[in-house]
Amino acid sequence: MEGRPFAKRVTILIDSKGIVRAIDNQVDVRNHGTDVLEKIRELGASDK
Repeated sequence: MEGRPFAKRVTILIDSKGIVRAIDNQVDVRNHGTDVLEKIRELGASDK
């Protein structure tokens, strides 16, 4: 963590079968909610 004021954040998207579908190693907390929703839709998840 040297040179970083905070811990590195990583988001892992896992489908209902337990399969990892996406890993985001470059999380930007200012846009994270929008980025995750966009990736979920890109992966073809329904809006249930």
